[in-house]
Amino acid sequence: MALTYIGATSFSQSGPEQWRLGQFELDQMSVPFSGAATGLTTYVSSLTRGSAWSGDANMYLTGWNVSDSNKQYPTVTQEYIGAKGGTLPSVEHQSGDAVQSAHSNTSSLIFPNVATSPVTVTYYAPSTSISAISTSDTTATEPDDPPDVTSLITWDINGEQVGTSFPDIADFILNECFIQRIVETETADEIVAGRYWKITKRKTKTLYPYAPDS
Repeated sequence: MALTYIGATSFSQSGPEQWRLGQFELDQMSVPFSGAATGLTTYVSSLTRGSAWSGDANMYLTGWNVSDSNKQYPTVTQEYIGAKGGTLPSVEHQSGDAVQSAHSNTSSLIFPNVATSPVTVTYYAPSTSISAISTSDTTATEPDDPPDVTSLITWDINGEQVGTSFPDIADFILNECFIQRIVETETADEIVAGRYWKITKRKTKTLYPYAPDS
C-alpha cells in the first residue's frame, strides 16, 4: 500500500507575506498557512478577526480564504489591514466645485426691507477636503479654506432670466444680495473596529441671503 506524505499536520506559515502598500489608504497584507486537512476546521475556528499579526502589531486580521486545491494539505490565506510599522498613510487633499442654488429677497442697499424682485441664482460652490487615516475617530488636520464664489452660472430676477451680457447686474447680485459662508462637514468611517478610522472633512463656500454681521 502506497503512503502519501502530506507534510506537517499542524498549520504553519508556508510562504512569505505579500504586501500592498497604500499611499492614502491603509496597507494590506496576505500570508499563507498550510497544514493537514484533518486539522482545517479546528485551525479556521481558532482565527479571530481583529487580532494583530505576530510580525507587526499594527496589522489586523480581517478575513481569510481557504484553498483546497490540495485536498490533503490545504492552504488558508490570512488577510490583514493596517499601517505597516505604525506609519499612517499620507493625508489626501482635494478640491472641487459643485453646482448649488440660492435665493435672496433683499440687498445691502435696502436691508431690512424685502425686495419687490426676488433673486435666484445658480453658481459653482468651491470646496476643499481632506481624507485622513487616524487611530481615533477624529483628526486635527483641516482642509484649507476654499476660495470665494466669483461668478454666477445663471440668475433670474422675479422669475425673469437675465442675460449673461449684463455682468454689472451679476456682480451686484453676487456681492450685494448675498453673503458668503463656509459650511463644514466631517465624517468618520471605522475601517478596523476600534483601531483605524477614515476621517473626511470638507469645507464649501456657500451663498446665503444678505444680512449684515451674519
